[in-house]
Amino acid sequence: MGDRHIEYVPVDELVAAPKNPKTHALDQLQASMLRFQFTEPCLIDERTGRLVAGHGRVEALREAQAAGLDAPDGVQVKNGVWLVPVVRGWASTSDEEASAYVIASNRLTEVGGWNDAELADVLTDLAALPDGLVGVGYSDDDLAGFLAMVRSPDFRPASEDEQPRLDIRNPTICPNCGHQFHKG
Repeated sequence: MGDRHIEYVPVDELVAAPKNPKTHALDQLQASMLRFQFTEPCLIDERTGRLVAGHGRVEALREAQAAGLDAPDGVQVKNGVWLVPVVRGWASTSDEEASAYVIASNRLTEVGGWNDAELADVLTDLAALPDGLVGVGYSDDDLAGFLAMVRSPDFRPASEDEQPRLDIRNPTICPNCGHQFHKG
């Protein structure tokens, strides 16, 4: 495909992937956009014309617009139309690869994990600020429970060896079609 670039597209023209098993905390996404603006563009698959990343952000924007709220910074408004930044110039090779990317773009952030001690320090510092944890994805109750867990004498963070890793050097090859994939 061509060079990647950002283009502003009307929010109502963005079409979701036909299958997206990811659920979204729309209230938290809206709070995050209110606090930090619209910071991460969506991604359109040029082959299908559908979203492969940004479904939750688009849904949160549509709800905010329907509620009569102002568009967050980072979303342009022209003649009442909300224009969302999207990355253009990427195309999947098949519907299956498009679905795989939808999963990967969400799942890979989850499997990376956290350094629990550093996360506890950062969240504690944030909680002391005027805006606290608003739009961060953690509530004060979440923080209290997390701190109790991390500070428990029984708490043991996962070692590097216990973290799930993919062996990208040794792909598994399907005996029927020859497709290479990696086991996690």
